[in-house]
Amino acid sequence: MITVFITHLLDQMRERQRSFLEMEKFRYQEQVKLDIENRRKAGEVKAKNIELARQYPESMEKPSFNGVDFSGASLNGLDLRGAQMRGANLSKAQFRHSCLAHADLEGAICVDTDFEGADLQNANLRSSNLDGAILTKAILDGASLEATVVHKLATSDK
Repeated sequence: MITVFITHLLDQMRERQRSFLEMEKFRYQEQVKLDIENRRKAGEVKAKNIELARQYPESMEKPSFNGVDFSGASLNGLDLRGAQMRGANLSKAQFRHSCLAHADLEGAICVDTDFEGADLQNANLRSSNLDGAILTKAILDGASLEATVVHKLATSDK
C-alpha cells in the first residue's frame, strides 16, 4: 500500500516536472518569437528613418531625428542642413561629404562614425561621443564641441 502511494506521488511529481518544463519551453519559444518580431519592427523603423533622411532636403516638414538609431547606415552625400539629431545613435554610420551645417547633434553617439569631407559648420556637437570618428577634411568652423568625448580620432582608409 505504501509502495503504491509513493509510486503514485513520484508519478505526479514527474508529471508536474514535465508540465513545468513544457511550459518553460513554450515561454522561451514565445519570447524568441517576440524578440524576432521586435527586431523586425526596429529594422522597419530604422529603414523608414533612413528613407526620411534621404528625402530631407525636399521635405516641406522637417522631420525630427532626435534619438533615432542610424547606426551603420550609409547617409553619404545627403543634405541634412539644420537636422535635429539630438541623442541619435550614429555609431558606424557614414556621412561622407554630407551637409550637416547647423545640425543639432547634441548628445549624439558618433562612435566610429565617418564624417570624411562632411560640412559640420556651426553644428551643435555638445556632449556628443566622437570616439573613433573620422573627421578627415570635415569642415568644423563654428561647430560647438563643449563636453564632447573624444578619446581617439580615426583617419580615413584612403
